[in-house]
Amino acid sequence: MKTIKYLLLSLLALGLAACYDDEGNYNYSEVPVIEVEANVPSGYLRGVDNFVFTPTITSTQEGEITADNPNFEYACRLDTRLGSYFDDGQTSHDMNPEGTQSFTYEFVENAGSYEVVYSVKDKRTDVTTYFTYPITLSSSTYEGWMVLCNEGDDNRVRLDMITVVSGEDTIPTHNILTTAFPENHNATMILYNKVQQFVDARIFMCSETGSYELSWETLTTTAADNLANLLFLSDLGDDVPVRMASVGCGWPQGTGAFAATTKNGDAYIYSADYDGAMFESIANATEELGERAYHVSPYIGNGMNRTGVMWEVTSSAALFFDVDNRRFMKWDSGQTDNILYSVPEDHADFIPFGNVGQDLVYMEGTKYDIVYAVLDNGGSRSVLAINLTGDQYVQQNYYENITAENFNVAEHFTFHSLYPYMFYSYGDKVYTYNYATKSLQSITLPGEEITMVKTDLFKTLYIDNIPEEVFNDQYFVMVGSYDPSTGDNNGGTFHRYRLNTSTGNLELVDEWDGFGKIVDVVYRERW
Repeated sequence: MKTIKYLLLSLLALGLAACYDDEGNYNYSEVPVIEVEANVPSGYLRGVDNFVFTPTITSTQEGEITADNPNFEYACRLDTRLGSYFDDGQTSHDMNPEGTQSFTYEFVENAGSYEVVYSVKDKRTDVTTYFTYPITLSSSTYEGWMVLCNEGDDNRVRLDMITVVSGEDTIPTHNILTTAFPENHNATMILYNKVQQFVDARIFMCSETGSYELSWETLTTTAADNLANLLFLSDLGDDVPVRMASVGCGWPQGTGAFAATTKNGDAYIYSADYDGAMFESIANATEELGERAYHVSPYIGNGMNRTGVMWEVTSSAALFFDVDNRRFMKWDSGQTDNILYSVPEDHADFIPFGNVGQDLVYMEGTKYDIVYAVLDNGGSRSVLAINLTGDQYVQQNYYENITAENFNVAEHFTFHSLYPYMFYSYGDKVYTYNYATKSLQSITLPGEEITMVKTDLFKTLYIDNIPEEVFNDQYFVMVGSYDPSTGDNNGGTFHRYRLNTSTGNLELVDEWDGFGKIVDVVYRERW
């Protein structure tokens, strides 16, 4: 062992001596640093924008490198991200086949997120320097606000889009439904239904004459996509689904349930735990496959909580309203059937669930699984707040006989998910009512009719996916208004307001015009 140790030490000493003796015999030369300056936007609209690359390239040794310098060559490719593939099965496309310093590329790829990789090679040293630019390629329907409208005196259904190209760069697109979409009337809602985090959302568009599933990529639809044929086992006849909701969002197999209500006052439930057709028989019956026992309001109250924990659900319950008997009814995942049942009275601290004695005007689910119901008792209106967390039915608050201006005749409503504010409209006014302090603020849009008031919580099941810069956008108050004096079918304006919690005022964030009579707006997410 000592012999080996002495041998290693001797070799090490010889090596050090050799290095010392050879000092000064090497020719060290500085490697030039290549820099590229180029204006590369982060977003492009497919079919409208080309990728135009006109760089200024400099070397720390030679200064600016001109396009005719024979010592350099160039390449550029477009790469997919996150292990995805282009339609041709490739992960890269050559953007600069001519190998020029500057070039223009016309996108042929589908909308998505990509990375541009530009390279500069010094042919004398064989050293290549790479520069990367992440970009988003959008289509007119890739990401943004889907704006559902009625158009003309007969309320023909029309779908518009405010496309988000990148950041604050937006482009409104009108009438995106193709001629393959059958003419329908009296739009009611859009459901953007994210049932699984890694599966494309389903998008349903409802009206009083027909409801359809929209293509995930193009937002188009045809007669074959009619929900009456696509999702219902029973023959609806002349009835149509006018509202839909997902209940218990986030289960690995899908959503806890889908719920639907129809123009004729029926309710349907499909539980993801069961096999078979989605909607098999009406839920407002006394037994499965039974006949209608009562009519329900079109509104569905469901929890909208997103915890940030993958697949975690805090409520899989939904509220309905029996308009014949003026009572709340419920469905939750603890049931073994798809029938509506009476709501337990254990936590009915203000009014009996089973004997409300008032008419339902409106109902909406919010974050933290709070459902708000606007109730009318002969022209006097109240608001009941019901907590569905843990599939309990807890009456959290009851704001009785609210006397705020025009609340008794208000037409559109929405509720803030974080603060004690209700927003409602009448005529050309939008009101902000703090139901804790009973203070009231309003804004007026002179000469315009308010057609929609809404907040739109993001639907992703994993809230950490939401970009930080837009996270609070889901709490903005969205207002649709219509100016009939335009003389055409494009008098609609979409406004977004931020609530100033110090003053209770709504502050305008942005607005777009050129729409029909706006009925519903839902953000088409890409996260």
